[in-house]
Amino acid sequence: ARVNRLLPSTTQALHVQALTNGGSIEAQYGRAQDQLINLSSANPADRAWAAAALGWLGDTSAAPALVAHLDDPDAAVGLAVVHALGHLSDRRVVPDLVQRLHTADEAVAGIPGTVRMRAAMALGLLRAAEAVGPLANIMMSDQTIAQAAAADALARIGTPAAAEALARALAEDALSPTRQVAMRGLERMGSAAAPTLERLVRTDTSATTRRNAAELLGWIAAPGSTPSLVAALADRDVDVRVEVAWALGEIGSPAAHAALQATAQNDTDPAVRTAAALALSRQPVTAPVVAAASTDQTAVWTQLANLLAPPRGLILLFSALLAVLVLWLRPGASGTNHRMRHS
Repeated sequence: ARVNRLLPSTTQALHVQALTNGGSIEAQYGRAQDQLINLSSANPADRAWAAAALGWLGDTSAAPALVAHLDDPDAAVGLAVVHALGHLSDRRVVPDLVQRLHTADEAVAGIPGTVRMRAAMALGLLRAAEAVGPLANIMMSDQTIAQAAAADALARIGTPAAAEALARALAEDALSPTRQVAMRGLERMGSAAAPTLERLVRTDTSATTRRNAAELLGWIAAPGSTPSLVAALADRDVDVRVEVAWALGEIGSPAAHAALQATAQNDTDPAVRTAAALALSRQPVTAPVVAAASTDQTAVWTQLANLLAPPRGLILLFSALLAVLVLWLRPGASGTNHRMRHS
């Protein structure tokens, strides 16, 4: 009964090899050829299990058949096919997947862009660097469901070319779906995207691109981006400088702190000075506090040593012993302590 709860409804014969202490199962599916037959079953559960089994079995000869089932009308089957292709890691199917990106995409289960979305997901799992160009085109298309998958795939690929492809959307002023998915992809790339963003914030001719690149550098908050952002504090566009000040506040490095202090005092625009001051207000003041604490501790130890030096130290010691003796001899003191220990 426990196994039946873990497995979906299916007409396939499954042989459970082991039921671990953690409750997971390992099913024996037999030969890949058997599962290729099950991919054509009328039962979606059979098709989903067959696709998953082909991925786990690791027989790369099944990869072309899996690509052919990217247009399965059942969402669970489509997802199983994508992950099976990722498990197989057979790069020979990359051209077929790229072709699926180019092919006119009829709606699957009433949702346009589904096949392109699945192909993009598979290309991301395969880290297919040769697919960066087609994926970038899909990301810039008007099919939102495919856009998100393409941006995620580019982030997974993670090459400089992938970062450049994602950065194409930073030229959009409005927060469109394309720019949103591109910015999420660049953030996911993290420090790998920083060189591209640093170049854009320094040299791009579009103020919108420079501003959006600065914002992303703040999201990523890589200390190595500080020099490029400090240089961008001299940008001719006020909105860019405001965003740069915020980004430097997110990084919070000593160089960023010094640049923000200078900007808060000297920038010609009040909006930029305010942004720099707000960024500084988020910075922890560590160095002065540490130095003050070190000085105070030295002073305390010096005073304590002077206090305990003879003969003053002997007088203090005698007074302390006398106070303890008086407390001990006070009537009822020992009994009270005993009750407190056993209450």
